[in-house]
Amino acid sequence: MTLELCVVPNGASLRESVLGNLFNLAHTYERLILTPERRKRSVVLRPEPTQVLVLAGVASSILVYNQQMGFSFEVDDEQKTARWSLTGEVTDASFRESLRIVNGILVGLDLRGGIIDFTGATSFGVSEDSLTQLARTNPVLPREMLRLIVAPEDHAFRMSRTFVEVSEVARPNIFVVRSIDAANHMLGIRSPQYRVLASSD
Repeated sequence: MTLELCVVPNGASLRESVLGNLFNLAHTYERLILTPERRKRSVVLRPEPTQVLVLAGVASSILVYNQQMGFSFEVDDEQKTARWSLTGEVTDASFRESLRIVNGILVGLDLRGGIIDFTGATSFGVSEDSLTQLARTNPVLPREMLRLIVAPEDHAFRMSRTFVEVSEVARPNIFVVRSIDAANHMLGIRSPQYRVLASSD
């Protein structure tokens, strides 16, 4: 099943469109497209069948999406790993909205490790306050799971290090590296075979 949720500039109209249509049609159509109006960018969710109701709740929180930032969330079923990639201009608002989507998908997944990849980010505008608040929350997946942040650019690397330091108790096995190759090496991944569960493309 593919759920394509088009972004609208008005939070209320998006909430009405998503909740009104998703609950009524998600179990009926093989492909559900909610299009209040034509948009250049959409958020595409490819959930597992058991995650449809979870995503219905997540959809209600998708507000104004920063069209300058793209993201994808992928899983490798054999390796039991996931990769969340963010590209373009990563801002506080777009980071939070993408995180809400990803957290909804994580529920029920059986993973041994995960990667947050900022390789494609052209700028990193997530504030230290936002990262500190996030670091102090309880993770969706087990705290002992190995987590890697890929941050080639200096500012993103420094901010990620701040997140790691504050996350020491809640996420003891989280590390920052400069390249995706280093992250794959730490996870023991040689030939990743990812499939996309969510994407802004």
